[in-house]
Amino acid sequence: MLRVSEPDLIEVVGRPKFEFAHFCRSVRLEESLSQAQMAAKLGMTTRAYEKLEAGDSNPSSDTLLALLVIRAKKRSINLKAIFL
Repeated sequence: MLRVSEPDLIEVVGRPKFEFAHFCRSVRLEESLSQAQMAAKLGMTTRAYEKLEAGDSNPSSDTLLALLVIRAKKRSINLKAIFL
């Protein structure tokens, strides 16, 4: 179970698919990346990322952590302080 106290990062437990989709889209737009570029950055196919962003699938734990790290780096958030 992953809970993040930083208010800019969503609480990952028990969220509906559309909130994951919104989170994925917001991280991608913050980074100014296309869906294909974001998919490559996350190590997934463009189609899989499109389904994720559309709310048609749930992200894996690895994908969520990768998105959290991308957001944390952009906003200079210390993840060690949050997760320890």
